[in-house]
Formats: sequence, structure tokens, C-alpha cells
Amino acid sequence: MPSMSWLKPTDKKQAKWVYHHVRRTYPKIFELLNSNFWSEASFCSDLKTKSDSLWPDRYERAVILKKIRNAWEVEKGRAKRGTKPLTIQMNPDIKQNFAEQAKFHRFTQAEFLEELLLNYQNRQTSEHEREVLEENSKLRSEIDSLKEQLRAHNNQTGEKVESKQNKPAIEHSAIKRVIEDHLPSGIKQPPGGG
Repeated sequence: MPSMSWLKPTDKKQAKWVYHHVRRTYPKIFELLNSNFWSEASFCSDLKTKSDSLWPDRYERAVILKKIRNAWEVEKGRAKRGTKPLTIQMNPDIKQNFAEQAKFHRFTQAEFLEELLLNYQNRQTSEHEREVLEENSKLRSEIDSLKEQLRAHNNQTGEKVESKQNKPAIEHSAIKRVIEDHLPSGIKQPPGGG
């Protein structure tokens, strides 16, 4: 008889999982054990102690108990990795192609599907980033065009403003030259006067 030491009825998570797994996978066995069911822990205890009578053929018993244990190990591994099972229906040709591609790239089918999804997501992100960059480039071009139009407009209106603003500066420099020409060279200009 295979060892049932892995089955710990006091482990609440394991007891709950085994209870539901046996109910789903081995309904006849579940019905036999469920008649004495008080709790998931007692269900597991009964499974552990009555496995010989549930499967009289020791080879069948060994295979089924090994399948239950392996399924539990898979469940523990999923819980540890934080993954959940996924069941999908595929066209047989596509499924075959998918399996071959996964094998060729040395991935499990789950890893290959994850890789495909990540690559798809990255491509979507890259396409979105490219679209954003293109939109930004168009906006920059539009902004540059508007700036140029504004400069041209300011240059037209600015010449009028500058000519009014520069007029006092031109008059000031002309006055300064006249004064300098007429002042004797020995007289100093007052501070800030020049």
C-alpha cells in the first residue's frame, strides 16, 4: 500500500482540498466516505484509514492514491507560485501547433502562454507609446508653427512699438553727443550722467 503519510487531516487547507477533489474526481468513493462525514478532517481520516477497503485491488488503489497526492502537490505548487489553473477549448490543429511551439522553445505550455501574453502586452504598450510619440511630434510641430506665426505677428507689430520705444533712446544719445562736443574736456560729468 502506498504511504498516506502525506495526508494530514489536521491541515485544514489540505483537508478541504482533498474533500472537494475526491467529491469531484471520485464521486462513488465520495458517497461511501461521506456517509460518516462530520467534517473535512474526519473525511480525510476516513479516506486514510479505509483506503484498503475502498479500493480492494492494490494496484488500482496505488494508482488512485498517487493521482490524488500528485494533484495535491500541483495545487501546493500553484498556491506557492500564486497561479491558478486555466482550462480552454481549442481547435485540435491549433492545440497541436501550440504544443509544438512550446516544446520547440523549451517552455511548458503554461510558460509559453504566459510568454505570448507578455509579448502581446509589450507590443500593445509599444504601439501605444509609438502612437503617443507620433501625436506628441505632431503637437510639437503645431506648437512650433504657432510660435513662428506669433513671432511674425510680433515682428510686424513690434517694429511700430520698437520705433516708438527707441525714439527716446535715439534722442538721448544725440543729446549726449551734442553735450560732449560742446563741453570743455576738463569738466567731468556727474555720476550717472552718462
